[in-house]
Amino acid sequence: MTAAAANTTAAQALHRLQVVLFALLPKGGEPMTVACLAKASGATAHQVTEALFPYYLGGSLSFDVLSDSFSAPKQGSALPATPAPTTPPPTEATS
Repeated sequence: MTAAAANTTAAQALHRLQVVLFALLPKGGEPMTVACLAKASGATAHQVTEALFPYYLGGSLSFDVLSDSFSAPKQGSALPATPAPTTPPPTEATS
């Protein structure tokens, strides 16, 4: 295998791992430890950190050093949290 082919294979493996890790991160913004992500993805903790760190630097993810965990920004619903106010129906005038 040539060096170029090895680099392409490594880049593809890294991209596949990134896709898996993003799918594993909770959409509610809760943090997930590197160890938990590693166990769930079948990767090592070093591979998880290497795969997600560029997204942390880019601002797409948060990282907590104390708990060694990554978190994605909370994704809200497309629907409003509370119903929009409605106009009351017109009342009939009585004579």
